[in-house]
Amino acid sequence: MASKIIVTGAVAGAFLSILEKLAKLHAKNSFSLAIILGDFFANPETSSNDSDDDANISALINGKIEIPLPTYFTVGKRSLPSAVTEKLEKSDDELCPNLYFLGKRSTIKTSEGLRIVNLGGCLDPNITAGVSKEKYLPFHTEDDAKALRGANSADILLTSLWPLDIRKGSNISLPDGVETPTGEQFVADLCSALRPRYHFSTSNDAFYE
Repeated sequence: MASKIIVTGAVAGAFLSILEKLAKLHAKNSFSLAIILGDFFANPETSSNDSDDDANISALINGKIEIPLPTYFTVGKRSLPSAVTEKLEKSDDELCPNLYFLGKRSTIKTSEGLRIVNLGGCLDPNITAGVSKEKYLPFHTEDDAKALRGANSADILLTSLWPLDIRKGSNISLPDGVETPTGEQFVADLCSALRPRYHFSTSNDAFYE
């Protein structure tokens, strides 16, 4: 039987509501796992509820929020909260029961046998060669993408950035008022090398398939 997977975009701090929705959908559909792309936590520079955000993060880290199915999240385009980073460093990237951090550059194989390859964060213009060393910061290099080609194949590829020319040859239009996100050649090269069955990238503006 094929695995049933649910994937969402960035929740930007609204993880209580999205986890509640996932629980309801999982009760009806029995998903094998969930993947949450982009920024999982709120942007501290724009959030107007810092105390609530901190309380929710504390509840999550301490296992007070039930997560009914294995759920994976990545590093998005902003840094993780310090409390989250500290917990991940001590717990082998398991933030709480059933919530797992995929890292910035990673390849995993789930218990269902799915190979997930992940490249989170944005391109770091200050590093021209070599792979990034800090897996919790939201920056990667072109060499990080090249290193992931060693996975040889992927069922699911996750990237924060779009591949270059992803819309070339497509007749599907973007929603009105939405501009095509800037694509990167090194992401396109990674996709070509791995030939994933599914490739998910994040966008701040709209859903596009």
